[in-house]
Amino acid sequence: MKKITSKISFLAITLSLFLFAFQSNVIAKDIRKDTVEVSGNCEMCQKRIVTAATVKGVKYVNWSPETKLMTIKYDNDIITLDEIEQRIAKVGHDTPLHKADDKVYEELDDCCKYDRKE
Repeated sequence: MKKITSKISFLAITLSLFLFAFQSNVIAKDIRKDTVEVSGNCEMCQKRIVTAATVKGVKYVNWSPETKLMTIKYDNDIITLDEIEQRIAKVGHDTPLHKADDKVYEELDDCCKYDRKE
């Protein structure tokens, strides 16, 4: 009888710890998926944009030269979409919320220079 009680107690404690760890992990994350227009033209732009957006908290990022759309999945508790767009603008690519600095844009290779919106 004592062995059964010990095993039940052990299982109850183990299950409680597992559920606590699982619940803490689920509650703590604010995972979001967004699609954002990012100006650019080619595979060099794609590499630059994806590299700028790949930071702690970003789970997935892709940018298409054909559609000019970036699809991104990120943990909003770690990094916001605004912060990601700022990083992309700093490397020369305009987003809906942030325009790249003119000097940085001018330093892009000719194939990467896109028509800028005023």
